[in-house]
Amino acid sequence: MHVYPNYYQEFRCIADRCKHNCCIGWEIDIDPETAVRYKQQTGDIGERLKENIGEADGVSFFRLKAEDRCPFLNKDNLCDLILALGEESLCEICHLHPRYRNFYTEREEWGLGLCCEEVARILLSQTSPITLVTEQGDFPADVGDEEELEFFRIRRQILTHLQNRQKPLRLRMDELKQALAPEVVDRSLEEWKTELLSLECMDSAWQKILSALSEEAWSWEDGFEEIALENLAVTFAYRHLTKVLDGETLTSVMSFCFLCVRLICAILHLHKIQNGALTLEDMADTVRLVSAEIEYSPENTDRLIALLDA
Repeated sequence: MHVYPNYYQEFRCIADRCKHNCCIGWEIDIDPETAVRYKQQTGDIGERLKENIGEADGVSFFRLKAEDRCPFLNKDNLCDLILALGEESLCEICHLHPRYRNFYTEREEWGLGLCCEEVARILLSQTSPITLVTEQGDFPADVGDEEELEFFRIRRQILTHLQNRQKPLRLRMDELKQALAPEVVDRSLEEWKTELLSLECMDSAWQKILSALSEEAWSWEDGFEEIALENLAVTFAYRHLTKVLDGETLTSVMSFCFLCVRLICAILHLHKIQNGALTLEDMADTVRLVSAEIEYSPENTDRLIALLDA
């Protein structure tokens, strides 16, 4: 069984039109099966593969060029491997990105990572509540072990509550926090800035934005980009709540999801204060940045979840 958000099929890579190319600035590991295939490749492209693949601790990877560019990303920001050998030639991580998968006993759940600006644009453009689509039967199916079935039941309740548009989103989130762990006390903005600035940083723009956050930006205004922020809350919960089955507490993971939403809200609010307007591109770039700095650093994610563990 495959489950995915209703907007999942809308995604298409925009390739050279992407401002924040995923072939720049990211380490690119090559799965073993593809590494063998690359070693067997002949001709000019085979020589380039041999010259640009390294290996450490049994893991093959592309040796990045100047400005941390993939060696097969050409001057037009197109992939020479695709141009020469077709999209099927890509290694697993390049083929899947920005897609991700969560695996359960009787189902695979698919999603789209928000570190991709096009994914962020698609998500933020959704006006109807997000639904989960299944390729077999109605979601959720009553299959799996008891722990998973209970997990799906609780998650369904959380997602339903987050999408109750009869209440302001801030109130929906507060009600869930109180239901999960009423003893949890949120940190102040300055405390969060200190913690966030101490984390691993990929982009210097991230630290500049964090440093500029003010109490005015941090304050939550009911009605401010409610649907977009709701979509983000649902998306973070869909992706990260599976960590509960790996031993994290429901409180800490849900609090992590809400922290990501709160951060994005504050940065969007800051942008509007500074510029007087907020476009879809501004919003997508903010979502991409927060996702890249937090979600796509396992160390940063683990650190924040540990801080939020009640």
